[in-house]
Amino acid sequence: MRPIPLCYHDVIADGTEFDSSGFRGPDVATYKLPLGVFRQHLAAIGEVHLQTSTSDAEPLRECGIPLLTFDDGGFSAATLIADELERVARRGLFFIPTD
Repeated sequence: MRPIPLCYHDVIADGTEFDSSGFRGPDVATYKLPLGVFRQHLAAIGEVHLQTSTSDAEPLRECGIPLLTFDDGGFSAATLIADELERVARRGLFFIPTD
């Protein structure tokens, strides 16, 4: 099975300003998700992954395994995102800006 990369950027606590983590500004805010929405994504990914292990879901098997990547995120990578990935027993690849 080939991995399917799913690229995320930043996750912010529900009700928090988008500029509270990561790069700032209205353009980059479009790439940030509130925590509740990110949890919905993880639940949906988990549902599809569970279906791939059933015998009646052969077409889903060919879709591959989700590979979660996180680009240019802020402090939420080490807090919100990592905690949520641990909660659902998933791992992610983080590409962290250094400057």
